[in-house]
Amino acid sequence: MVGISLAQGNSTTNARAFDTGTVRPTANMAVLAFVASARNAGVATAAEPTLTGTGMTWEQVTTLTTGVLGERRLTCFRAVATAPVDSAVTIDFGTQQQDYCAWSVIGYTGVDFASTPDRSGVVGSRTGSAGGETVVLQLDPAAGPRNVTVGAVMVAGFNAPPREVDTTTGFTEIAEQRPNQPVGRGATLQTQDVTPPVGSITWRWSGSGDAVAIGVEIAVVAPVVPPVATDPVEQLIRAFEPILHLHPEEQFVPVDAKRYVEHAALWRASFPYDDNDNWGGRALVDRDQLSAAISEPGKYLGDENLLVGPPDTELFLELGGWKDESEMPEPDITDTSSNRYSGAEAIATRYRDEQSLRDSRFWYHAEYFDNATLMRMAGGAPNYTKTLQYGLSTPSLLCYYLFFPHHRQTVSQDGDFCQGKLSATEVSSHAGDWHCVAILLDGDGTAAGSEPKFIGTTTPGPEPSAEPAEGFRPFQNDPDNEVAMRVEMWQPATGQTAGLPVDIDRHPQLFVAQGSHGLYLSDGDHRIFPYRDGPLWCGEYDNSSVAPPGLGQDSDDDSFLEDLGAWLGILLASLSLGFAAGVVIAAVAGRLPTPSGLDIVGTGDSPDPDRTAAGGTTVAPAGLTVPGAVTTQAWTTRQNLVVDGRRYDMKVDRTSQIWWPGTDGESGYRGRWGQRVSSDTTPRRSGPLFPDFVTMFLGALEYGRSNGFFPRTG
Repeated sequence: MVGISLAQGNSTTNARAFDTGTVRPTANMAVLAFVASARNAGVATAAEPTLTGTGMTWEQVTTLTTGVLGERRLTCFRAVATAPVDSAVTIDFGTQQQDYCAWSVIGYTGVDFASTPDRSGVVGSRTGSAGGETVVLQLDPAAGPRNVTVGAVMVAGFNAPPREVDTTTGFTEIAEQRPNQPVGRGATLQTQDVTPPVGSITWRWSGSGDAVAIGVEIAVVAPVVPPVATDPVEQLIRAFEPILHLHPEEQFVPVDAKRYVEHAALWRASFPYDDNDNWGGRALVDRDQLSAAISEPGKYLGDENLLVGPPDTELFLELGGWKDESEMPEPDITDTSSNRYSGAEAIATRYRDEQSLRDSRFWYHAEYFDNATLMRMAGGAPNYTKTLQYGLSTPSLLCYYLFFPHHRQTVSQDGDFCQGKLSATEVSSHAGDWHCVAILLDGDGTAAGSEPKFIGTTTPGPEPSAEPAEGFRPFQNDPDNEVAMRVEMWQPATGQTAGLPVDIDRHPQLFVAQGSHGLYLSDGDHRIFPYRDGPLWCGEYDNSSVAPPGLGQDSDDDSFLEDLGAWLGILLASLSLGFAAGVVIAAVAGRLPTPSGLDIVGTGDSPDPDRTAAGGTTVAPAGLTVPGAVTTQAWTTRQNLVVDGRRYDMKVDRTSQIWWPGTDGESGYRGRWGQRVSSDTTPRRSGPLFPDFVTMFLGALEYGRSNGFFPRTG
């Protein structure tokens, strides 16, 4: 990747501010600006400039001076072009007049914004200085083998023309500017870049001169070559790979679950599970010591008591430790640690800094249930075999499992009392987050001979229908109420979901909610149905049973929570009984919590809506063009990928891949995919179990059949 020179130039006019001329950044571009300057007179150190323009926020990366009095300065700025405008960039030195100014503004596309905490794409920077005819800048290329190294040098001289700077071998020169005052006081600003990153940059020129240099590393989205699939099941999986539109501010992306296991610690908790005194004091297996395959290094997850614990115990994985109520990290359990919240920031850091975890991003796992297998699974209790047979000749099910390292879900923070309360923003946040895209196919089970008929997507909870009489669109919760599977017909001709999902060559386009990773067929805000009981007082209390008397509800409405819980229990039961959801919603209409942040009547805090937005990273099949996508990242998912002696697969095999729970409910890993946290009675802030997405899909499909959303004919 070579940077695009958006502007370069210099001025020897004595001034306090300089304009670059029109800069035209494109959307989602990472922009660097290097400024070389010298104060005009006096004994003060050269002032630090500020930048404005193009509708972007310019932040200083680093700056350093040279000269006896520090009268010359080289500064680097960064900005992200989310919605840029064409304009000049103004370089402002405040009240200090400058002798000259030179600039080089460089733009980069294809930047991996998600890999840096501030979403700037800038991984790190280094500075260096020297006198003479050479300056060497030592760098740290360990942040990523595909990244771009950008270098800038300012060479100063007195009573001599500015020097010509040689481009470093392997680099591409972007700009070279040589402002020169009539009395011979000038400098050279040279910028250059190279891919992949290097360990050092050496600049050379003729004639002695003081020099300062800045090196910056920018994260690059990994190029992905479209895989060639020869296995019929893999061909089928590739034929319907989903397209995900991530929110522009999304911090976590879907990753390989096996690599998560290998880097996590494994703990055992005893009842009550939300008391950190009952977690054994230390992990059964420390971080980075687990093995997910018996032939690979580490403690094998399939060993005795590592898949499921003794009675009244449960297992959980932990990747990034905990944090306390003041958001101070708690990497482990101590006598004084609270362990109340999962350490999202630590998890993000590990996925940014550790190569194995970073390379595991943009991955899905897929499981195909052919007709015979699906019908056998549907024949249990309740029996869903007839549900599958209406209008379908040979149904089969294709499931894409998406694992996000962390889930964030909040309740409303309206009102002074709730503002800035960590309990409100972390109320349902936890490590580990499983989601699923399920596509019901009809046909011979081949890529060419199968047609999509229904699609299921998971969200944090059911979404009330836009038509009040309908109640909810077809859905089914998992037993822990962590996630709901919503099912719709594939591109019906009429109704609320007419034409959805929008697909490209049978690849459905889905919009991913920020933080919660709910999957939706359309963009925008999506309202989530309130919790059955609590949380209360901006997440301070999990439910009414742990709230002090008088805080849960007032004396005039003590029965409301019981009534609401009973009605919702009927609603959940209706998933299998076929009871009309519209009746349930009509019964509780007007009594549900409103998004007021703090509900002193006692119906609990209102969950914030799931928010999706265009403009973020679009994850798509390799080689597929997605119209309107700003930044496209290809799926990195592979079959039989071997890295450092470990094998990674896209296809789910519950027999050989021990980290999946068995469909028999008695084999495989049955613990939580994120750590337990303290004082979490619900639990809402602890990692989830792996949901039974197939049963959830079948239950939601039956809900749709029995309540008139889908035909029960054919």
